[in-house]
Order: sequence, then structure tokens, then C-alpha cells
Amino acid sequence: MPAAIAAFFVLSLAALLTPAGALAVSASPSPGSDVITYKIGINQDYDGMNPFSSWSGISWECFRLGYDFLTWYDKDYQPTPDVASSWETSSDGKTWTFHIRQGMTWQDGRPLTADDVAFTYNLIIKTQDASYIQYLTGVTKVTASDDETLVIQTGAPNACVLALYIPILPEHVWKRADPNNLGSFKNWPFVGSGPFQVTELKKSKWVKLEASDQYPQELGGAPTLDEVYHVISQNTDSMIEDYRAGNIDAVVDFPATNEKVLGGSPRTTAVASPALGFILGFVWFRRRPRAVESA
Repeated sequence: MPAAIAAFFVLSLAALLTPAGALAVSASPSPGSDVITYKIGINQDYDGMNPFSSWSGISWECFRLGYDFLTWYDKDYQPTPDVASSWETSSDGKTWTFHIRQGMTWQDGRPLTADDVAFTYNLIIKTQDASYIQYLTGVTKVTASDDETLVIQTGAPNACVLALYIPILPEHVWKRADPNNLGSFKNWPFVGSGPFQVTELKKSKWVKLEASDQYPQELGGAPTLDEVYHVISQNTDSMIEDYRAGNIDAVVDFPATNEKVLGGSPRTTAVASPALGFILGFVWFRRRPRAVESA
């Protein structure tokens, strides 16, 4: 899946699962239960957890929920803070200064600093990696002047600096990757900074994500869901039947001919999601998250 298409796909789930999204008012756990889990059916498999070589829908859902980006977008497609809490540009439009959010950490407890952002962008510039280099066209220099300040210099004014769809990677993990073959790096265990961490992979079965209770309050704080599963179905019919039987809580990526069948299921809501762009949008069906008793 090309990076641009992956970006369109991922916004629907990211908006729904983060605290500011549609599930922020979900039901509390029932008596005797303390884990809220959500199972999403999809009839495609993941193809790895390496953002330089993995392009499936599931993989990119995990990248958007597991990593943060320098900036993000609001409902009107305007740049909004993410890893950078604020920024300014020089009078000639060639120098951008980003102020990195204080107190952010990677999911292994290490601090996230401007050095991680500079490392990520410079790795792409150095290797000219085809997955992301188009976002950094015209960028001549990226430096971290201190832990909380990132400076991006361009050869000409470039407003696209506020639209870098590049997951920020932890330098202490990715410095082990072979720069001549970034796509071969296994990237496991998964270490990101986002609201969810990928914690379990079962090929052709599921991908499990667990909520991070350390996610910054300024970005919404800890998610209202404890666990999210991407449940991989072998075909659309089995996915639909699992949904109707209550084995999964939501379905995505299904033919339009199934819309009426899904819409008639009990407690079902059709969700039309905006897309990160101006071409694609998504309709999917969901139920409220369930409370699951702890083992």
C-alpha cells in the first residue's frame, strides 16, 4: 500500500480509538470486570511492523497508534500539535523551528527528544529511502539544538514541512538497523510513543495492542480502551458472521453489498469516517466496547 493511501486508511481507526474520538464516552466496565477490549475484524493480514517495508492496512493502523508524528491534522485538515507542541518559521520561510513536547517518553521508558526526530529525518535523507523521501524534498538540514528544539532548513519556502507523514522513530532502537537495508529490520519488540503499543503478533490470526497509561494529557491522555485486537478473517463471509455472532465488535474493509446485512445487526452503528486527504473515506460498523473479566 503506498504511503499516501495508507495515510487515508489509518485515520478512521485512529480517530475512534484515541481519547478524543468517538469511543471516549464508552461504557464503564461491568461489576467484576476491569479490562475494556475491542475486537476489529478485517480480511487482510499484516505484513510486518517495519514502517520502511510494511504497507498493509493493519500495519499502518499500528504505526499511527503506536508512533507519534511531528505534527498532525485537525478535522479541517489544518496542522495541529503532536510531538511538536508549537513551531515558528523564519521571515524568508526557509527555517522552521519546532518545540518538542516536554515529558514525552518511549514505551520502554526512555525520553523522547528532538534528537529522535532529527535522527528519523536524517536517516531518510541519508538513505534516500523511497518510502518517505518525497516528504523531505527540499530539506537541506535537520538538527536538534537541544532536547526540546528541532530546526529544519529548506532550500526554498516549503509549507509541506507541516505535513510530514513520517512516524518518529526511537534512535536507541533504530540505530541498530542497517542503513543499506532499512526494510530488513525486524522492529520487534515494538517501541513507539503513541497511545497504544503493539504487544502481540499472530500471523493470519490477530494483532494485539495495549493502551499506554503514560500518554500525554495534552494529546488526550490514556485511551479509554485497554486492549485492541485486529482480528484477521480469511474471507469476508466469515468476518461478517463473526460480527453477527458477537465475536468481534467492528468490521472494516468489506464490500458495499454487505452494508444492509451489517446495518441490521443488533446494537450496530454505521460510522462514516473522514479521510486524511480529499479522495477516500470509509464506512464501517461498530458496537460499543466490551468489558472482559481479568484472568
